[in-house]
Amino acid sequence: MKIILPVYKTTRQVRRQFKNMSEQREAQNSKSAFNEPTKEAPKQKEGEYIDFEEVK
Repeated sequence: MKIILPVYKTTRQVRRQFKNMSEQREAQNSKSAFNEPTKEAPKQKEGEYIDFEEVK
């Protein structure tokens, strides 16, 4: 009994801490998703090119 009770309490405490960390991470991710607009890829203009100069 002297061993089982401390192990149980420690296990419960560690699980709570992991759960809290996970919740904080999710809250932070959802908070940052609202604050940062999604970045769109720059659109490439069709038909534009760099003139090629032949080297002799």
